[in-house]
Amino acid sequence: MGCSTSRISPDLPAANNWKQWPAGSYPTRFVELASPEDADDTAGNGFLFVESCAYNKIFDADNFYVPVQHTDSSCHIYKVSVSDGSKKAERVHQVVKKSDGEKMISPFGSALSDEGVLWLCCFNENMVCGVDLRSGEMVVEATVPAPNDICVSDDGKYVYAGCGSWLGKVPLAPAGTIWRVTTAAPYTCKKVVGGAQGAMAGIAEVKGKLFCAHLQRMSVYGAKRKIYTLSGLRKQIWTGLCSQDADPEKVDKFYLADNLAWWDAERPRKVILTPAYRSLPAPLGHILDRSIGVNAVGWSAARAATTLLRLKDGGIEEVAKVNDDGLSPEVDLKFSKGDDFPHVHLCLYNTETGATANHVFLLDQAVQGANFDGHVTHAEHVGDGKVACVNFLKRKVLIIDTKGLITLP
Repeated sequence: MGCSTSRISPDLPAANNWKQWPAGSYPTRFVELASPEDADDTAGNGFLFVESCAYNKIFDADNFYVPVQHTDSSCHIYKVSVSDGSKKAERVHQVVKKSDGEKMISPFGSALSDEGVLWLCCFNENMVCGVDLRSGEMVVEATVPAPNDICVSDDGKYVYAGCGSWLGKVPLAPAGTIWRVTTAAPYTCKKVVGGAQGAMAGIAEVKGKLFCAHLQRMSVYGAKRKIYTLSGLRKQIWTGLCSQDADPEKVDKFYLADNLAWWDAERPRKVILTPAYRSLPAPLGHILDRSIGVNAVGWSAARAATTLLRLKDGGIEEVAKVNDDGLSPEVDLKFSKGDDFPHVHLCLYNTETGATANHVFLLDQAVQGANFDGHVTHAEHVGDGKVACVNFLKRKVLIIDTKGLITLP
């Protein structure tokens, strides 16, 4: 996953042996991320971006929550019922940066605590924040470089964020680090894993171990004396290499894992759920997998191109506004739309046994009545076999009822 230059071990659990489920063979529900409060936004002009959702059975067993970036510089938080059959979400809060209400919030990964604090990775703002869903109050803002995904620790004392690195004051997104924030005042923030681990796309914690998705791979980091280090405590556990051949060079594609979530509602948890949100041709996947440097160069080129697009569309004022004096790691969404990925891919990984189960849910607009595809950046088990799928290109959430279909690895 971008953090090794060695050949890929063919004995790693991989994104192979996909079980396919035809459209119409499984129940679905599409929920629009809109509510009566959005009546002035019927064309979707205020909607910018959605990347994740969060569910916590202890806080609210009946609903999950979706943070959405809007053009009004605020983050809209929607509540979606797990089972009432509704096709529209309810907007419950609008939040802005507590320290600067004019700056836009770009929510990427999210996690929900037992106490009802929705933790958000604000990638473009280099910030992790916590929103109390009971009051709508922003309770903490912590500065970290380009956070992409976040998780609440098993004991609830910390959140861990998969981030980029600081190059001086400039964030470098592909050079992965992990930061820890305490979930109670005074909300201390500390880097616990450094060393440029590759892109940190997803993160989950259990029993003192941090499981991380680096797009093409997943790794696990262990704890020693409660401090996360790299001295022999990192182990690669999964590859997105898709091949039925024992030779890892003879492959068709790499599947890219994104945000990580737990299938289990009860603790201690053991089965990770992640979507494959896109694929790469094998030659490109191998190059990116073997070199952090290539990843960094590619990201830097995309950042430069993003700035040029902003300059063309909105002039220097728009560049200054969006880029935050050059400190924003934003890459235009145009660079994530380059592949045809029509179906939802869900991967399950057992953290205790290493067993995997891979499922493809085939989509057909004529059968299911909605325009959706496989660019799912977050999949969340919201109880009783139902999986909420967030597509970063769509203003709707797909809920797949997998009960009786998925057997846990």
